[in-house]
Order: sequence, then structure tokens, then C-alpha cells
Amino acid sequence: NARLQYFISRVDGVVSDGADIPFRLDRASGNISVSEPLDYEAVQDYDLTITVSDSAVLSVAVVSCGLSGF
Repeated sequence: NARLQYFISRVDGVVSDGADIPFRLDRASGNISVSEPLDYEAVQDYDLTITVSDSAVLSVAVVSCGLSGF
């Protein structure tokens, strides 16, 4: 069994290294968490592209994170 690794590869359609966004992604588990307070008035939603690799094959999943009522 190959070990999966997860990466945030795009944010709102722009290639990203993940350093400039308010989310943290655990590369081993794929868990996404908020790394800083979110400002709904400034940004209502984020579209993240998560790339998953098992060292041989890449798969892509688009994850849309919407904020409301906080």
C-alpha cells in the first residue's frame, strides 16, 4: 500500500504553495483546519484544490469552503 500525501495546490484558481492562505493541511491525513481567524466581510468563500499523491498517481479533488453565520 502506497502512502498518500495531500497538498493545497490552488486557491481560488491560482497556483499556491499554501503559505499565504488561512488554512493548514496535514499532508499525511488530509485534514484541513483554519490557521488564523477568518473575516467573512473580506472573503465569503474559498475554493481550494487539493492534490493527492501516492508517489505514482496524482488525483485532484476540488473542495469549496463556504463561511456563514459566525
